[in-house]
Amino acid sequence: MSIALADAAICYDRINHAIIAIISLCLGVWGGSITTMLRAIQLMKFYLCTGWGESSWCIGGDVMRILHGLCQGNGAAPAGWLDLSYFLVTIYKNLGYGTKLESPITKVWLNVMGVLYVDDTDLYIMDECIRSEYNLWQETQGAITSWGKLLLATGGALKPEKKPEKLFLLHGGLRVAR
Repeated sequence: MSIALADAAICYDRINHAIIAIISLCLGVWGGSITTMLRAIQLMKFYLCTGWGESSWCIGGDVMRILHGLCQGNGAAPAGWLDLSYFLVTIYKNLGYGTKLESPITKVWLNVMGVLYVDDTDLYIMDECIRSEYNLWQETQGAITSWGKLLLATGGALKPEKKPEKLFLLHGGLRVAR
C-alpha cells in the first residue's frame, strides 16, 4: 500500500468556466444562474486594498481577457468544487485507479480512491498482486500522474511544493520509511 499526497493548487481560483458550466448543466442547474455568476466573475475588476488605501489600477474587467475560477468568498464556490471533484473522482476510478476496502464495522466492500478535503487529496494505492516495491512505486506514480492530468484538464494543477517528510510503503506487512 502507498498513500500519495496529491493536493490541488489554489483550487477555487483555477476552475475553467466552460468545464464548471457543463458540469452544472449536467447536474440540473438552471443555465441563467450559471451564466449570471460566471459572467460577473469574468468581467469583475480586482483592486488591491492595503493599510495605505486602495490601488488606482486593477486587473480584470476586459472582455478580451476574461478571468476564470470561482473566487474565494463566492457562496457557490464550495458547491462548484464539490461538483467538479465528484466528476474527477468518478473518472479517476473509471481509469482503474483506487482500491477496494472492507468496512470493519459493516463488512461492506467500498470502492474508494482516497480522501479529499477541499483541495487536499490523499490517493490510496493498494493491491494484493503488487510483487515488489518497484511495482508499487510505478502504480503510485501512475495514479499521481492520472490525477494531475485530470486536474489540468479542468484548469487546475497539482501543488508540487507540498512534500511529505517521510513516505511509508507497506509491503508484505512491513512498514518501511523512505
